Amino acid sequence: MANGFAVKGKRTEREYMRLLVQLGPEFEVLRKIPVEQISRTAGEQTGCLVDKLRKGKIKWNSGFDGEYGTIDPGVIQ
Repeated sequence: MANGFAVKGKRTEREYMRLLVQLGPEFEVLRKIPVEQISRTAGEQTGCLVDKLRKGKIKWNSGFDGEYGTIDPGVIQ
């Protein structure tokens, strides 16, 4: 995650669940929730990364058949 947590760590899972509770479903966060609201809730870096993702500045591999999509961690800086 943008906050320096391990990708599959317990802290990441807790933060992910907290953000779902506060912001709503993942699809809404990635596509519709205003970046300013994401930044206030998840931090400026996460808001900036969501903004870049929406603008096509971050390459990602879409998921399918119930699998999450992926982003190369090297592009998150």
